[in-house]
Amino acid sequence: MRISISPPSLLILLITSLPQKAVADSSSPSGSDTRNPTCSCYRIPTTSEPLYFHHHRFWDFRSLPSSPSYSNTPPPSQGQRINSNFLSTSPFTNDWSVQDWSKNATSSTPLHMTNSPDNIFVSQISPSNSADTDPADDVPKNRASANTTALTLFTTRTPSFQSTAELQSQTSDYLHASLRLRFRVIGAGGGSNGGPDPGAVVGAFFYADDSNESDIEILTRDATSLYRFSNQPSVDKDGDAIAEAEVDVDLSALDGGSGGGNDTGDWTRFHDYRIDWSEHEVTWWVDGIQRARNSYGVPKKPAGINLNVWGDGGEWSGEMEVGGVAGMEVEWVEVVFNRTVGEGERRLGKRGDEGCRIVCRVDGVRQLGVPEVMYTAGARIGRVGLLGCEMWVVMALALLISGMVDWL
Repeated sequence: MRISISPPSLLILLITSLPQKAVADSSSPSGSDTRNPTCSCYRIPTTSEPLYFHHHRFWDFRSLPSSPSYSNTPPPSQGQRINSNFLSTSPFTNDWSVQDWSKNATSSTPLHMTNSPDNIFVSQISPSNSADTDPADDVPKNRASANTTALTLFTTRTPSFQSTAELQSQTSDYLHASLRLRFRVIGAGGGSNGGPDPGAVVGAFFYADDSNESDIEILTRDATSLYRFSNQPSVDKDGDAIAEAEVDVDLSALDGGSGGGNDTGDWTRFHDYRIDWSEHEVTWWVDGIQRARNSYGVPKKPAGINLNVWGDGGEWSGEMEVGGVAGMEVEWVEVVFNRTVGEGERRLGKRGDEGCRIVCRVDGVRQLGVPEVMYTAGARIGRVGLLGCEMWVVMALALLISGMVDWL
């Protein structure tokens, strides 16, 4: 019997049966959660075994609503500060808490430090000061538009104290995760056009307590290519440094930076940062390349996510001069994670488990923050040819099957 099916019809049938882009948890600033109905779990490639996680969140600060009224004070960046209530209303406040606690001066940290909500705001940045534009078209890489916004945290030294900024996640039950964010360190001039003043620490980290913490830290007194990756505790009971706690990496001689050329590792330019926290190891990535790994001091307790910019005049941060400023501009934050065991979740092994029926990716996706299906149980589907990169493979299959049908 001859069944007539035309190649175009068969091609449409094949295309419509392909795996589709996963429904995003959210690509909005709300980062709305958590267990995507399309994705059973998320697979994170590493330099060894892949990691698997249950949940995904994404917070996008690149295109926030703005008011027509601007202020240039305080002046940590060339971008304009936007008078917006975004940070004080939901959905942002559902996910993040702006800190206002203080720390008194001591003999070893001589500056009183106060976290001020006024030091966290939305700023507007443009290609002229984005510091990572493509020379061919002056459009910032990985941006939603040519003129965008960023979440800004900054610190400044007053005559009597250090005014600082800290942002904490409302959730503190992350138990193993892959944290990603894109930011640059800024000063009074913004980006590489006017570097930050010495005496500040810019940090992104997981934190449960002083013995369960994994950090990306940038010291503004350092060379702009030096990064400090650490697990805590970093000092022993006598106050001496624990050598294996910290890995210092100078990216000036390494390739892969956002800016390219001689400014490869310059942290006054935008870079993509990542911390992978697994059960036995923490790894740190910059611009998609693993830069450090450490099995010492891997956090064992559930933790939250913190972003901060601070200084206390101590040995670690150094002391900022009066009037000095430093800060960070954050374009987006993304995290895939597991939560505290006890919510009915099972731990995911190296290859996932039977709960990973639909496995999704967050790396190499077409739209930042929107996961894509990798494969379903027992039927892996690669990106090449089946996810839109090389449709000629599908067309060839359609013609081949059509020919077989004609033969029948």
